[in-house]
Amino acid sequence: MNNVELEPLFASPLIKTTLDISCLADLRKNIVSNHSNHTSINDDIEVDSNVCLGLHKKKKFSNLKKSIEHKVCSILHDLYNVEGIEFYLCDMWSTCCLPGEGGDHHFHANSFYSGVFYPFEDTPSGLVFYSPVEDKFSLDITGNITHNHQFNTPNYVVNPKECELIFFPSYLHHKVLKNKSEKTRYSIAFNIYVKGNLKAPTSSLFINTSIKA
Repeated sequence: MNNVELEPLFASPLIKTTLDISCLADLRKNIVSNHSNHTSINDDIEVDSNVCLGLHKKKKFSNLKKSIEHKVCSILHDLYNVEGIEFYLCDMWSTCCLPGEGGDHHFHANSFYSGVFYPFEDTPSGLVFYSPVEDKFSLDITGNITHNHQFNTPNYVVNPKECELIFFPSYLHHKVLKNKSEKTRYSIAFNIYVKGNLKAPTSSLFINTSIKA
């Protein structure tokens, strides 16, 4: 388009980077161990065994927590140009999808950013994001689109690579696509929150940093 200026107005950032992890083999073993009881899509285990919560409190995942937190918080500070507040990782968990399993359509309430780390060589199914602008396609032209890009698609699929770290605003709806392979899908998910003095236009709110996530 000659002589046309196109701006991605009010864009929702999806950030992709990588992590260099020492003892990657040990990390993988620990993640697999978290889900050793998850053996069936229809199992009757009382606690949902395809999700293992509270990894940010476990010593064997402390180095991973620090690596994710350092990388994400550094990027967010540069992206938003803020002062007087800090970003921190408030919770972290591992997930497991057996062949035939997938995730529910959801978003992460009560957090600022959310993300996923993929430590395995092969992650069988992707992560799909949905447009946060509900009326973006009030006139549905999606059936006429010949090539998808950020201005015309109502959803976007990420196919993770080994040691890829992705994070995004927590309001973005997303889900894990159905695992159509014969391999188990593993990942580490997390949420990012803020602490400090939020200088909102109508008030000044101090977040109590003594509350433990």
